[in-house]
Amino acid sequence: MVFLILSCTNNSKIVPCCKNILIPKENIQVLLDSFVKENKHEKYMYELYIDKIDPDNFNMILYAGEKSLTQEENEYYGQKSVACVISQGVKIDIYSGIERFFNPSFTIDTFSLQNGLENNCNLLAIRDSMGILSSYKIEKGYPFIPFPLKNGPEDFTPPIIISK
Repeated sequence: MVFLILSCTNNSKIVPCCKNILIPKENIQVLLDSFVKENKHEKYMYELYIDKIDPDNFNMILYAGEKSLTQEENEYYGQKSVACVISQGVKIDIYSGIERFFNPSFTIDTFSLQNGLENNCNLLAIRDSMGILSSYKIEKGYPFIPFPLKNGPEDFTPPIIISK
């Protein structure tokens, strides 16, 4: 992991950022850039949730929406992201579970959103299995619990029950 202390600016526009900016590996940077480019909105906040399943497998949720995916949990526990990454000129807060136990040693500039906005959002599920990334869009999800299945109800095959 590389930690940098930078001033975040983008064409003289100040980009909300934290002082613990992480530099992602190329395969993750490509996903971040394409997700942000596809879902860029001035009122969105962006978050990356990383869940280590075992030594070789990780689940990640990449989120863009009008409020934090874990807003209620963050408010209840007083937790804030302790790191971020910059992609396409926007800040993506990174959550991995450590924010429950550690406070950032710096001030994080935050977005000010209007109250009462409906939370339109976009989610991308990312799986890393032994360094091989796969991703798919999901309609709902929450960090640190199993992902929704990729297939839809039309893909379900009911079991065959044989009676005697």
